[in-house]
Amino acid sequence: MKSLSDDAYHLDAVDKEIIYMLMDNAKTSLALISSHVGISTTAVHQRIKKLEQAGVIENSVSFL
Repeated sequence: MKSLSDDAYHLDAVDKEIIYMLMDNAKTSLALISSHVGISTTAVHQRIKKLEQAGVIENSVSFL
């Protein structure tokens, strides 16, 4: 069994802003996130994938 510290993922300010934007609207485009946080769309995509792999982002759900 892994300890919590083994799975810890350090969130920097850019990661947090990406998460906040996705919490507000899970369908936010990479281009919009990119322009808001000041990094390339490729970098945004890579960060989102890392957040998913770390379990920080699990899925996106729409509530009607």
